[in-house]
Amino acid sequence: NIFTEIIDYKIRPVTVAVGRDEYGRLRETRGFIGYIIIKINHPKIRRIAEKTLALANHLGIGRGRGIGLGEIEITRIR
Repeated sequence: NIFTEIIDYKIRPVTVAVGRDEYGRLRETRGFIGYIIIKINHPKIRRIAEKTLALANHLGIGRGRGIGLGEIEITRIR
C-alpha cells in the first residue's frame, strides 16, 4: 500500500527437528530464516508498527514459540 514499502529482503526456508512422535519417528516443522527491510512512510502507522514489533521482539511470532521458534530481532535503520 502507499504507507509501506519493502526495500529489501532475503528469506530461505529451513526444516527443524522438533522431537519424536509416539512411534519414535522424528518430527519436523518448516520455517524460514532471513530478513526484510520495510520503510513505513506514515508517522502514525510507523508508531503503531514500532510498538507492535517491539512486542513481537519479546513474544515471538507464529507457532512453536515455546520451543524456540518464531524468534525475531527488530533493528531500526535511519
